[in-house]
Amino acid sequence: MLVLLLGILCFMATFRLLNVLGYNKRIGTVVRVFRKAASQLIWFGLFFTACFTIYCILGWLLFGAHLEYYKDIYSSLQTMFLSMIGKNRFTEMDNTSPYMAKIYFLIFIGVVVYLVLTMFLALLSEAIDDVHDEAKKDTGDEMVDFVLKKLKRLIFNLVGRSVKRLVIKDESKHPAPRSNNARFENINIDALEEIRNALQCALISDPRGK
Repeated sequence: MLVLLLGILCFMATFRLLNVLGYNKRIGTVVRVFRKAASQLIWFGLFFTACFTIYCILGWLLFGAHLEYYKDIYSSLQTMFLSMIGKNRFTEMDNTSPYMAKIYFLIFIGVVVYLVLTMFLALLSEAIDDVHDEAKKDTGDEMVDFVLKKLKRLIFNLVGRSVKRLVIKDESKHPAPRSNNARFENINIDALEEIRNALQCALISDPRGK
């Protein structure tokens, strides 16, 4: 029992550490996968617990009177858990009751190990696909925003330089009187600001409809 509690605590601590280190994209993806499938995994956990408990009680009823590994429900739980990871007690079971041992063990392997664990992998696979699709969509949006931002900056710089050159060329061809120089510069600055504001209003509108 102590080993089981230590295992649960280690799992919770590891999961918490992964959550704290969520700035890493790979680690953050693992956390998002479990969050995505959290509700389904809860129901799966209840279903798995029910199936596993039923088989443990059945093993206790069939072999508890003859084998020490099934003498009570707690020992039966330990034995069946070891069977899931490949450390089974099939030899002792076969010596006690050959026919029932074979049927019991085959049904346990088929239902719990293959069917139930395959359902678990299917739930995780579906959550991984959803998280992967969301990540691709977010990456595409970020790329579009980056390109639009660079394009806006480039157009503003080009327009500003072009207008400034035109103003300087116009001043060199048609020099204004000294008294009207300040008024002429103000008019050019106002015109430049109006052009920039118009371009900014046209480019700020997102082409994706946001």
